Amino acid sequence: MSDRFVIWAPSMHSEPAAKCGYCHGSKGENRDQLFALDSWAQRYMGKLDAIEIDNCTIGSFVEHMDVATYDRLCNMGFRRSGKFLYKVDPLRNCCRLYTIRTVPQELNMTKELRKCVSRFVTRIVNDNSCTSPLPSRDFVGKIVDAELNSKTFHTRFEPAIYSDEKYQLFVKYQENVHQDYKNSPKSFKRFLCDTPFGLEAVLGTQESWDQLNNWQRMEPGEKLKHVGPVHECYYYEDKLIAITVSDILPSGISSVYFIWDPDYSKWSLGKLSALRDLAIIQKTNLQYYYLGYYIQDCPKMNYKASYGAEVLDVCHGKYIPLKIIENMISRGRLFVLGEEETNVSRELQIIDSAAGKGARFFIDNSTKYKNIAEEIYGVNGRAFESANGSALQLKELYGIPYEEEDLDTIYHLKEQNDSSPGGIPNVVPGLLPLWELLHIMESGKITDLEGRLFLFEIETDGIRPLMNFYNEPPHVKKCICDLIRLFGFETCMKAVILYSEQM
Repeated sequence: MSDRFVIWAPSMHSEPAAKCGYCHGSKGENRDQLFALDSWAQRYMGKLDAIEIDNCTIGSFVEHMDVATYDRLCNMGFRRSGKFLYKVDPLRNCCRLYTIRTVPQELNMTKELRKCVSRFVTRIVNDNSCTSPLPSRDFVGKIVDAELNSKTFHTRFEPAIYSDEKYQLFVKYQENVHQDYKNSPKSFKRFLCDTPFGLEAVLGTQESWDQLNNWQRMEPGEKLKHVGPVHECYYYEDKLIAITVSDILPSGISSVYFIWDPDYSKWSLGKLSALRDLAIIQKTNLQYYYLGYYIQDCPKMNYKASYGAEVLDVCHGKYIPLKIIENMISRGRLFVLGEEETNVSRELQIIDSAAGKGARFFIDNSTKYKNIAEEIYGVNGRAFESANGSALQLKELYGIPYEEEDLDTIYHLKEQNDSSPGGIPNVVPGLLPLWELLHIMESGKITDLEGRLFLFEIETDGIRPLMNFYNEPPHVKKCICDLIRLFGFETCMKAVILYSEQM
């Protein structure tokens, strides 16, 4: 069971946009940016007081997942918070959150970033102890050289587990930086220590920790032995001043959270941590630095563009340089890249192949591109009619309880909250479209899951393999289909779904 993907039945989680930690449901004078596309803004801008705009995520709690699976899911737009695995619904959500990643070679060393490195070096190293002068653009060399020669500063990678020292710094940071006074050891553990990864990934080996804690001395081509969640603790004069919470994946480092001591605000520790992570990527021979989500119209999140980056087109499942699509996503808009001559008839097919996850979108310089999101997901987009037709066939032919959905379920009236979909909506950018799910049924591919996917009914503690999809109760069929749409068919081949007969 070590490679099993053990997950609770997925669902959609919505709350009023006012609870969004980024826009708080307002966006000031630019409230049209609450909508994913211009056509939706035009349809509802005069009815803002009557409609509900939500903060929408789709996901599930995961009991077990291997690190390679999470690497793949990160490249499908997923993130995790503790054991909760989720992705944002970019159509209904009040903000457009794009997965963003970069590589050390793409970093533009601005004057501000050069100063950050220089101040760091000056603080931790006596100038006379540096081995040799380094060009200002070689930020990796400057950081490595300074840390190897410092007698006052060091960091230590260790398992992502609780300690009073780490918790006290967390409380100080949350209270002083975020004005969050509702902290407890339990919340700290749930947020920054709990993981869906097995003990082997969490605890690692002495050999893997020794190598990681000597990352500055790794040789070109040397393979990093450690994968899994980590806390990197920063110490200055033997005092804990910061903690980087990360997941080390086969393809790179995924940033989870960063905590720093407000007494050291002049160190620009947030910028420094990103620069150090890029240095670690380069020295440990990893490929990418995943910075989490990028929100173009949010100052708290758009700083990530300054590190040189590419963002994920969730419909193609590929990354595109931010500079190519930055105009397409201005004012908080949804984008799907397409060629100028593209004629859209329905949602794009989601390529469900582990080998293709994390690939770059091939940009042909002789081809003109445009944003085709409006043609697919706009008020008059092709996705909704296609999805409704497929929903009817899935219900009539295979007994899967999909229903037609009205356009007003996208941004529903506050007085009609029951009009919003109870489960995962029929149309969500980045999820397997219903027409493709219908094809899986028609082709018989669904039977490939039989004997491979397992079902665990929590009322009876009974676990069983899926033996005949067509004979399953309607709600179980729907649960399996939701899992396929959300995580892909390949992932479902090794899934164990925890579900309730009452769902």
